[in-house]
Amino acid sequence: MEDLKDRKVCVQLGSVGAEIVKGIPGASMVTFNTMPEAYMELKKKGCDAAVTGTPVHQYYLASTKDQDLIYVKE
Repeated sequence: MEDLKDRKVCVQLGSVGAEIVKGIPGASMVTFNTMPEAYMELKKKGCDAAVTGTPVHQYYLASTKDQDLIYVKE
């Protein structure tokens, strides 16, 4: 998560991702009601990364077949 220091990060309100980003020095959190909204903002370059739990990322990538996003395990 060191790479997210001083970056703008999209998260879902009340999620594991939001808790993780709170602990990253200098990270700016952009919140959304749902992760699909956060991913759309990421694709529009409104943030540098999106953070959430592994199952959510895997489900989204598998169900949408989105080729523009990659999953990075930390």
